[in-house]
Amino acid sequence: AGRDGQVLTLFCTDSSISISNGNGGSLMGSQILRLDSGAIAVFFYNTANNAWNETSRVSGDVGIGG
Repeated sequence: AGRDGQVLTLFCTDSSISISNGNGGSLMGSQILRLDSGAIAVFFYNTANNAWNETSRVSGDVGIGG
């Protein structure tokens, strides 16, 4: 659980992380979120549904810079 409006950022630094929808997590448009190395997912906690709600995700193959 969290506090209303609290933000959680997950950054995968190794092979992969899988997160299932439900049990305190609310994912955008998919039942399972898989983060591969370099991927980022951002969540905020909402007391209206008592869940961490996914707000954005970025694939690990999207680079910054050149």
